[in-house]
Amino acid sequence: DNNIEIEATVSSSSLELLVQGHTVLHHKNERRFLVAANMTVWVHIGIHLVVLHHHDGRLMLHKQFHTWQPGAADELARVISTLQPGRLVFLLAPAAWRQHVTDSALLAMGKLEVMWPEDVCSGEMWAAITVTGGQKPTVLMEVVTILSGDREQPKGKHIASPLYLHLFIPRGPALDLSCPWYKSRPWLQRLCEGWEGYGDMCKCRGNPQVPTPKLMDSNSSVKEIIPVVIVTGRGGPSVVRLLLEVWHQTLGPLTPVLIAVDGLKEEPHILYNALVEEFMF
Repeated sequence: DNNIEIEATVSSSSLELLVQGHTVLHHKNERRFLVAANMTVWVHIGIHLVVLHHHDGRLMLHKQFHTWQPGAADELARVISTLQPGRLVFLLAPAAWRQHVTDSALLAMGKLEVMWPEDVCSGEMWAAITVTGGQKPTVLMEVVTILSGDREQPKGKHIASPLYLHLFIPRGPALDLSCPWYKSRPWLQRLCEGWEGYGDMCKCRGNPQVPTPKLMDSNSSVKEIIPVVIVTGRGGPSVVRLLLEVWHQTLGPLTPVLIAVDGLKEEPHILYNALVEEFMF
């Protein structure tokens, strides 16, 4: 089969994404009271960013951005900027997601060539599917279900009807054969073809920017060495950012770092080997 079958449902009660008939994402909505903020929120309200591999549709990244939090939209913009060309990108937004969506987030979504986020009202369902590209992304589909009926309902009661997508997307190549460093960095290749969000660490053009400790003067004196422990449940780009933060500090390259992974996860293992591979390169 030369196509990837995609089905998606976006509603105020749940969000589901199926690839080739298999569920890769399912969120059931529920209300939670946040004591610190003294407010009740819907758990899955916000924007869900999903990235699939363009050849087999495997899930490479899923992040949910609670856009009722002021900083979430800027984080959405940052993550979009890290995606590699050719990926299938889904933006799924159920109901009340427009609050605190910043200009930087709208600009980032605009770079994916989607057109409607700025015009969608609170309570409306919105979804867009694009293929990231070097010069210009390709929008495969953009859909919104609009509000209708009695607009005199109490505030917060305006909810549009559910949104359902069903489409077949032509498969892309299994590997980007134009990446000149794939053969010399097999662990990094596995990382970049398995997960998204690493930005310049996985760029095909030029040399990948893999974090490594800076060389230090051999005469540097250290009175005390304080080890750093990074505990992660997912590994990935957040670990890379923490490593860079440590290694960019004064005497940071001499700091022992232990990465502890909560649970049996493949991504941190591949990341570790990719970092070791770069040290030996």
